[in-house]
Amino acid sequence: MAASDENTPLLANDHANVTTGDSAAARDGQPAPLINKASSESRLPRRWQRVLTPELSLLIAGFLITTALCFTQVPILYAFRKMECEEFYKHAPPYEGVGDRCNEYQIDSGTALQMMILGLSNIVCGVINLFLTGMYIRRRGPHFALMLNTFFPILRVTMQAIGVGVGFRTGIVLVQVSQIMAIVGGPAGYLLVLNTAIAEVVEPSQRTGAFGKLQGAAMFGTAVGYLQGGIVGEMTAIIRPFEITAGLLALSCIYCFFCTPYIDPKTLGAGDQKKPSSVKKGKSPFAVLGPQMRRLRDGSLVKFYSVPILALGVFVAVLAVGYGPILTQMYALTVLNFAPKENSFFMFLTASVRGLFLMFAFPRIITWGRKWQAPKKDAKQPDPVLVESIPTEPQDMDPVSALPEQEPVNPPKPVDEDAGAAFDLWFLRVSMLGDALLTGCIGFASQSWHIYLAGFLLPLFSGSDAASKGVFTEMVPPAQRPEVLQAISLVGSIAALSTVGIFGLVFSAFAAVGKANLSFFVIAAVAVFAIIILLFVKIPPQGSVVESDDEEAEVQE
Repeated sequence: MAASDENTPLLANDHANVTTGDSAAARDGQPAPLINKASSESRLPRRWQRVLTPELSLLIAGFLITTALCFTQVPILYAFRKMECEEFYKHAPPYEGVGDRCNEYQIDSGTALQMMILGLSNIVCGVINLFLTGMYIRRRGPHFALMLNTFFPILRVTMQAIGVGVGFRTGIVLVQVSQIMAIVGGPAGYLLVLNTAIAEVVEPSQRTGAFGKLQGAAMFGTAVGYLQGGIVGEMTAIIRPFEITAGLLALSCIYCFFCTPYIDPKTLGAGDQKKPSSVKKGKSPFAVLGPQMRRLRDGSLVKFYSVPILALGVFVAVLAVGYGPILTQMYALTVLNFAPKENSFFMFLTASVRGLFLMFAFPRIITWGRKWQAPKKDAKQPDPVLVESIPTEPQDMDPVSALPEQEPVNPPKPVDEDAGAAFDLWFLRVSMLGDALLTGCIGFASQSWHIYLAGFLLPLFSGSDAASKGVFTEMVPPAQRPEVLQAISLVGSIAALSTVGIFGLVFSAFAAVGKANLSFFVIAAVAVFAIIILLFVKIPPQGSVVESDDEEAEVQE
């Protein structure tokens, strides 16, 4: 029989790898961090695991995958233009002028059409991929889902490289058809997997900051991918960035297999068991965004509408800010005569500053803000009584007073480590307000440095996406955390799809009358509307728990 001590569990169960805290902290009487201990299981040697923590390994994975996926974003535009040019001169007479032979409006129009089809298919396939990725996570766990979302992009970019090599209309068709592989695994699903995994491996009080770090790592990858992909595409053959991307994705897939933590799907959301709830796992993604039935401390039931209101506010917010970078590039290109190199530098500047802010400043702001908004103690603790001397003789001791009749009525309460949704919500509103003001100011830009200044200042009001995830994960039961992250990703994808169509038409209409700058004022107005919606969001009552939807009880409206 194996040896045991006072820390050995008497009964083994399926959740033995899920702990509610460190044993040392428990012995000291302090609340311990609630994290999923299954996250420490990886294929790395033990000494490497001490350096490459689960959180750090996920951040590196986000950087590597995003860098690889963004490496072809700039070259693919030139590849489409090259293939359209080849198709055009397949039927048109040979070019006899000077300069670029592809500088024809028919070629530019065809390139824009193909890029629009590529963008829309990317978003549609990404939405479907989010549904499938949520199923992967629930059935096989985040590690398996991450492997799928890094392996199938290798096949997709390989097919794109073949298409670019073939050229003409056939090559364009091959590139467009390759988007189908993004349904099984693609750029939309891997971020959902990483957000789900990082929510399991960090302490609840650090969850919002971890979401920001992950987004910042992705922004660094975006900046590096855009810059290096454009340089390689300009200095070498146009097919070379696609070949390098395939290699980078293969490297990312190997890294994810060996270095990212394994989390048992049975333990998802189980590391937060101090929040009791009768709600079970397995709700559909959009069902978790509906109104909640919450039982208050006095036993009464109330209907809580803040979750759907918050989802609506996030949708309108993404609708407003999602088109901002594209609109700024188009405005700089058409009004301020920016060259492609200047636009690339603008995108690199914006992504780099956003990455720095989210990686280093945002987590500290969240930590400081939560301490600032933490509830103060109701009464000041009495100062300790100083004892001048301790009696050593029996006759010097006072008589022992009678024992109290009962235990203290109000024992000290443990510290609630994850009670920080109030500041996250406040930060979300403030960041949206700053984004609205700066976006409106871009409408007055008349010189190049105005655009660069906006590209530096706008990222300082980012973090709304991470803050909204932090609020959502606090409003739903721990068991539904993967579903709510999937749902908010779907809301963001649908909003991104909508903003391309809506504000694309708005910019086109204003540009036709020579008032392209008015588009920024429209976006700022939509952002203000998002803030108004977010003002109606309330934090759940303290001590309340979510009940199942079929609860048979009287509801207080």
